[in-house]
Amino acid sequence: MDFLIFGVLSRVDDALFAIMLTLIIQAIMIIFVKVFHRSLNPAPAVEMILRPVAIFLCDKLNRAGRSDFALIIRGSIVFFILLALLSFAGIFAEHALVSAGLGAYMDILMLAFLLSPISILVPAYAISRPNSPKGSYLYIARALNQNLVTSDDFGLRRAAIAAISLSWSEWVIGPVLFYLIGGMPLVCLYTALGLFMRVDGGDQNAFRSIFGFMYTIFRKLSACISFMFIFASSIFSAGGRPLKMISALKESGLNSTAFFAFAQNITVGGTIHNRKGITTALGWIGPEGTSAKILRRDVIRVIIQYCITLFLLTAVLLAAYVLM
Repeated sequence: MDFLIFGVLSRVDDALFAIMLTLIIQAIMIIFVKVFHRSLNPAPAVEMILRPVAIFLCDKLNRAGRSDFALIIRGSIVFFILLALLSFAGIFAEHALVSAGLGAYMDILMLAFLLSPISILVPAYAISRPNSPKGSYLYIARALNQNLVTSDDFGLRRAAIAAISLSWSEWVIGPVLFYLIGGMPLVCLYTALGLFMRVDGGDQNAFRSIFGFMYTIFRKLSACISFMFIFASSIFSAGGRPLKMISALKESGLNSTAFFAFAQNITVGGTIHNRKGITTALGWIGPEGTSAKILRRDVIRVIIQYCITLFLLTAVLLAAYVLM
């Protein structure tokens, strides 16, 4: 236990500086896209690069009519290819940074490529408006791996909130938590696993096999930490209802989307269509008696709470860095 605590504390500074570096870079990017009216992909840099590879491999290998054993082998091939690409890229970056005399900053720089704290707010806010501009939901659809073409304004706003929750769990708290616990090897494992599970659009459970179980464990661990930060941020957020989050644990378990929904007293979820057109009924997530007809102000409140949650995470890391 002492060894684990020492390892976490020794990596706090790198995690803090990686978040701050990413925040600065993405803030500049947001200003740029607003000034020049460009679109902004909210995904981390590594996911932008690996996502097309993951989609190609999953679509080619996850085919109906194959035996469960064959699908297990094929799914394992996809996962290990993604992990190998990520690992080799990390090794190459490490050697390049050491050669350039930046070896002391290699974890900061590499972790920054796996983070995306605020870019999601741009497309999420854009699709919260009625009659959102054509194509403004493109990156939300990619992040969620959903088909949003047939969604109405309410459906787009629910998707915006789901994307904000995904950004927090997959692109912020997850990478930071697992970096603190196990350094770059563990966060690379988590990143490859998360990308594989989210991108696969097939309905063959055997293809994901044991990796689905592993991913569930990772998500539950990060959701435990998420609950504490989202609970705290709901105290300081407009419309926040921290006590209702206890109900989220009872009704939806460890689920970051449910945490935001219960904290802001709204309902999200419903039936979705993934990028391959497969329909999945997620069920409605939110306090009893609330509406799934999400308004623009609801999305804005979630955005504000997200920013407060991110601020609290940064403040905790800063406090740990100063006091350790």
